[in-house]
Amino acid sequence: MRMNATFLFLVSFLTVSAQAQSGSTSVRLGRLVVEVGLSSDELITRAANAKQYLSVPKNMSPDTIVVWENEVVDNQTRMLGSVVLKNGVIQHIFKKWTPEQPSRDTDVGNAIFSVASDFLAAHRTQCTLATRVSNSPGQQEQTVTIACGRHAIDISTVRNDEFRVISTDVTEWVH
Repeated sequence: MRMNATFLFLVSFLTVSAQAQSGSTSVRLGRLVVEVGLSSDELITRAANAKQYLSVPKNMSPDTIVVWENEVVDNQTRMLGSVVLKNGVIQHIFKKWTPEQPSRDTDVGNAIFSVASDFLAAHRTQCTLATRVSNSPGQQEQTVTIACGRHAIDISTVRNDEFRVISTDVTEWVH
């Protein structure tokens, strides 16, 4: 399916999962480096030192902490990613790779190129490819998964018939 430039790309993420082939479970979110197994106390200390703001959104699980670009969050502040805690320890890390509202499909392409370059730099090159389609009333999600060792990149496109929009999700996560 070829995407038409007239589609509105809303929020873009690229999902990367698990551990790197080199054994690394760390991810850089702006100036903040987080890794699986890090305590919530150490996360707070590192965020303060990196001058990045953490918040627990009302619409998310209390075990989910969002990492923001700056110390002060307003409508111009970019969300860099989030972490999910279990018993006060980081279990999953999600990294946002694309702009909040990409204006063109090239913004999404640039994000995919960036995360692929990151994979190459980390020597994650032994990969498999899979696709899946998920349908629900008025909505369809198509996902391409590129799994490299214990890391995976999911590129998901969601079409909502009611609002006639397409969003492409591009997030990195590690667990």
